Amino acid sequence: MKNFMGAIILLALLAGVAFADLQFSNYSVAPSTIKPDSSGTVTLLVSNPGAESISNVKITSDAVNPIISSESKDLGDFSSGASTYVTLQFRVEAGAKTGIYNMPINAYWSESTGSKFKSLNVPITVRDSPNLQIDAGHPSVAPSQDFTVEAVITNTGGEAKSVNLQPSSSNFILKGPSPINIGDLPKGGTRRVNVSFSVVSSTVAGTYSIPISATYTDNIGTAGVSTLSFGPVEVIKNKADFIIEVTPSTTDAILPGEKVGLNVQVRNVGGEDAYNVRIKVSDSFFTAIGSDERVITEITPGESQTAVFIIGVNNDAAPGYKAVHIDLDYRNAQGEQQTVVEKEAGIAVGCKNDVSVVMATEPAYVNAKGVYTFSVQVANKGLATIDAVSVNMGSSEEFSLLEASDQFLGQILVNDKDNARYKVNVKTDTPGEYQLGVTVSYRDACKQTVSENKTVTLHVVPAGVGTAASNGNGGLFSLGNIVTLLIIAGVAYWGYGKYVKKKK
Repeated sequence: MKNFMGAIILLALLAGVAFADLQFSNYSVAPSTIKPDSSGTVTLLVSNPGAESISNVKITSDAVNPIISSESKDLGDFSSGASTYVTLQFRVEAGAKTGIYNMPINAYWSESTGSKFKSLNVPITVRDSPNLQIDAGHPSVAPSQDFTVEAVITNTGGEAKSVNLQPSSSNFILKGPSPINIGDLPKGGTRRVNVSFSVVSSTVAGTYSIPISATYTDNIGTAGVSTLSFGPVEVIKNKADFIIEVTPSTTDAILPGEKVGLNVQVRNVGGEDAYNVRIKVSDSFFTAIGSDERVITEITPGESQTAVFIIGVNNDAAPGYKAVHIDLDYRNAQGEQQTVVEKEAGIAVGCKNDVSVVMATEPAYVNAKGVYTFSVQVANKGLATIDAVSVNMGSSEEFSLLEASDQFLGQILVNDKDNARYKVNVKTDTPGEYQLGVTVSYRDACKQTVSENKTVTLHVVPAGVGTAASNGNGGLFSLGNIVTLLIIAGVAYWGYGKYVKKKK
């Protein structure tokens, strides 16, 4: 009985004592899930449920990696039962991984018994969600056609595991395994995969995108799905299309002035038959011999047909690769005339070189035993300029060069000429005709180095022959004396006619 009464007395005494306290409640985090390199807030209710007032209340937040926060709020004094909401800001580091992290919130205050402290850990959910993107180019296809694209899948977000792609379209049917397994994609990772589709035959012409569902699991095991799309995919009208190849009938180089056959091969790479295919060839470097048009009755998809033309290459056609212009038109399966298709195909025109060599001497007569200047004239009679022209003339038993055998002339234009000059010692004392070998080397318009061996004939006359004529001492019947006699005879005849005839 005494113990019971003692307890009653103690409770009565305790009831008369005033208690103080600080309480956290009703906290919330915004946003509830936050991405790395993003900011958020924590809001909570701070209250004093005790019977005693408290003073100097301060609320702070601490930084704990990867949560960055250093907020401090001075709330002043709290009377018994007082409360207020406090909002603290924080930021998540850019490299934070998916996970749940605690953000410490601290309370400091004073009461009658001294300074007090309380702490609360608020959980912050960080999720670096995968961010999948896909690029498959811009294919152009026709109804009933199969096509393959290289899809490039990139993840700019957090790690994505067990990624699968599931196309979903009524116009494009996936060919091959479904779904398409990509595997794991780390942050910043890329995967390339070939994806094949078949275009439904009833698909009308237009621009489409192919919806793709990408499923995955993030690095904390949460399943996710992203909606992606291939595209744009251009569906064109199912029509004929052509690849054209032009080849000469000869494997030799086509030269200006020549007549050659021209084989024009037309392949239908479209999806429709082409009827009454009319092919016309033209260009400025050749002239079609006969008709410049050919007609092919029908070319089915995948089939090739060849039309043969005879052309004459113009004499002034410069060497190089030439574009043969081809106009092609046809009728479709409905008999509709289709727009002219313009194509170009290349052939090569070769170089037609024509270089002549002429020998001249100074003086004009070459006598046995003497030193003379030989002039080797190189003329370009071809259709294009020649470059890096050089002349080589060698010595022989009868003739010896008194200077270098190689001489460089450089460039010679069309219908132009240049000379290489040599000092030559004529050693022979036997008159007659002698053959001299001359080599002319040059680079033609086809960028090919050409060397041509030419032979020139030199006339050696006996000593004294031609010299007198050259010096004006050729005797009575030298050229100078003959001219003088003709002049005297003319004057005499004039005098006879004027004076003698008058006297008669």
